[in-house]
Amino acid sequence: MKIGVIQATSQRDKNKLLYRCTAMDLFGRINDGNAVSLPLGLNFGWAGEINLQCTIEKLFADAFGIGYPPEDAERKREVLKRCLKSVIEGWERCAMKLKNILIVVKDIEKSRQFYHDLFGLDQVLDNDGNLILTEGLVLQDEKIWKKFLGREILPENNACELYFEEREIEAFAEKLEKLYPSIRYVNRLMTHSWGQKVIRFYDLDGNLIEVGTPR
Repeated sequence: MKIGVIQATSQRDKNKLLYRCTAMDLFGRINDGNAVSLPLGLNFGWAGEINLQCTIEKLFADAFGIGYPPEDAERKREVLKRCLKSVIEGWERCAMKLKNILIVVKDIEKSRQFYHDLFGLDQVLDNDGNLILTEGLVLQDEKIWKKFLGREILPENNACELYFEEREIEAFAEKLEKLYPSIRYVNRLMTHSWGQKVIRFYDLDGNLIEVGTPR
């Protein structure tokens, strides 16, 4: 990086000289280990000595490699945040997203209570036969779904599952047994060879659920 010497003949040039000099302290702060080249023989005119003296003083005013001053660093972080936010928002507008998982149930109210009791899911929107819960789970009335599809509903088909994670899985297993003692298990609480604890069971309508400790 070369630091030129300017010849100040007006107030505007003097302001440029001051800016050039005061900005020099950033070079050492953010360019740890770099070299500075001062072309002292080129345009070394009015205030050249002052420019050189100020440049050297500012260059060694702070320790090398400590980064931008706090006020400049904060400003740059805010600029970066705004840029990242703009990029993310643009990506979200363009990208297709998975919005919900829908399961078919015979009694929406009983199923709503079931998922609230065990997983803390709350009602977000009731569309009269289509109930949206927090975390994006949708409970669909079986009669409406069957009429809409024109096909039979096959409970306990074991083709998919809802997966939840729970750190206190022993306490969860006890709660499940206490609140829903007649629940049907695929496997009670067990530990896989890789150390993860899991429990698998069907909900009130034969939808498979797995609860495991975080991987």
